[in-house]
Amino acid sequence: MKIVISSDDKTNIRKGHFGRGHYFMFFVRDGNQVLTREVKENPYFDQDDHQQVDRVLGVIRDSDVLIGKSMGRASAKKLKSLGKKLLLTQIDSAHEAATAYFNNELERFLTWDDDAKKFVTLAQ
Repeated sequence: MKIVISSDDKTNIRKGHFGRGHYFMFFVRDGNQVLTREVKENPYFDQDDHQQVDRVLGVIRDSDVLIGKSMGRASAKKLKSLGKKLLLTQIDSAHEAATAYFNNELERFLTWDDDAKKFVTLAQ
């Protein structure tokens, strides 16, 4: 499983929308250790249009779980329909968020619910 987290400083989770982060940090688990596998620059961080999610998807395509602090509803719905697991959190540190997810601390995350048309607690 590979997690991708949006960041502006390569350390903390971006406070704004996921797709507008300057970088994408990719995390994998190796035994009991969570490792940053790769950091990629987001070439589309300064673009804000309806094609944004398609462009960003090209950069993060091989990730299973996306973690951020904010995401538009249309983007969330589209990414979920493509099989991506979308999570929002109040955790600041990207490494801490990846560790929390890998450690099954689900109460620390929200996920998109199509029926409710909003983000709900993942632990529900």
